[in-house]
Amino acid sequence: PVETRYWDRDPNRRIEEVMAEAILRALRADPGSVLAFLPGQGEIRRVGTLLGDKVDAVTEIAPLYGALTPAEQDRAVAGRAPGERPRIVVTTSLAESSLTVNGVRLVVDSGLARQPRRDAGRGISGLVTVSASKASAEQRAGRAARQGPGTVVRCYDGAAWGAMPAHTVPEVRTADLTAACLALAVWGSPGGEGMALPDPLPPRARADAEAELTRLGAVAEDGRATDLGRLL
Repeated sequence: PVETRYWDRDPNRRIEEVMAEAILRALRADPGSVLAFLPGQGEIRRVGTLLGDKVDAVTEIAPLYGALTPAEQDRAVAGRAPGERPRIVVTTSLAESSLTVNGVRLVVDSGLARQPRRDAGRGISGLVTVSASKASAEQRAGRAARQGPGTVVRCYDGAAWGAMPAHTVPEVRTADLTAACLALAVWGSPGGEGMALPDPLPPRARADAEAELTRLGAVAEDGRATDLGRLL
């Protein structure tokens, strides 16, 4: 079982400040290891800095995100022997599913995620911070109960929960498709033709990607990869 607590945060405060305060409050109420979800590396580093001077010397602050080396990631999720110091694992959605962080009974969730978005007007893509989905929030909460009863502190209120989308939007619908279309062309399936894709490529994004690949000389008129395309 997971106990869920909502915390109505001040929208004028930076999420890093809110999360650091929520983590400290939760630790005072229930000392132990914590798994905290933030949208990206920058927020993780800033929360680590805010916590650094306020937690006791026996508590370890361990970042966890995709750009870390495998050894650094393993250190964040490794088991702890009895009596070893507790950890605050500050992570992105990397730890959202299929992962047990040993000793964690408490999750603190920002309710935010970072997802790719394509600006069709400017022809560029980037990562943007958005509200997480209900499915993601449930997965995050579940990390608190992998080894026994746990608690999740959600740094948003019930109204924000109600406004969250049910599921995360598939990346194929929002991201730039140039690399994906090149991979499909190399495989001999331009645009995913003949493949049972879970979601079809959006027509405009596909057309823009294929036009760019043609301009680069990476695909031929039939949509298949050229020698340059295979090299790329």
